[in-house]
Amino acid sequence: MNGIEIGYYNVAICPTGLMERIIKDMKRQLYSIIGWFGSCNAQPHLTIDGFFADEASAQLLREQLTAFCASVRRGYLTFNSIDEAFKNSRTLFVAPDSESKEWLINLMNNYSAFFGKPQIQRNFNPHMTIGRKIDPGKFDHAKELFVGKEMCLPLLCDNIALRRFNAGRRQFEVVARFYFGG
Repeated sequence: MNGIEIGYYNVAICPTGLMERIIKDMKRQLYSIIGWFGSCNAQPHLTIDGFFADEASAQLLREQLTAFCASVRRGYLTFNSIDEAFKNSRTLFVAPDSESKEWLINLMNNYSAFFGKPQIQRNFNPHMTIGRKIDPGKFDHAKELFVGKEMCLPLLCDNIALRRFNAGRRQFEVVARFYFGG
């Protein structure tokens, strides 16, 4: 064994403040109605990328994320609907309005171009998950709780976070934030 530890990382938008509290509260409400579900304990986030890396590679990525974020301008986003996606996965999520969706797709495509990854398709649906892998027998109850409700969640998106999976907690944890400088 070579002693190199490989970690599972992702890059994500991780809201703080009001939006974080509201999405956590929605998860608690859902849990009180249907019990456990996938992403029940996950912090609110919108995933941009995921990968495995050793510590040296993760450090290089930190430097690259700093360089990438230096040219990104912050965005004033609005998440204004709750919807279901991917019927087979039984997922409920908070979705951005069309202008915010466009900003997010542009951010992701700029990220992809910077890191030499495939571009995001325009029909991509950026979102923040409330619950996923909801038990089929409970999914209709979950939808009744949220789908179709009016909402307006503002988010000042001025950074992206590097998260590492903590196997003991079985959750990702933010290990660094990279603030936009453009």
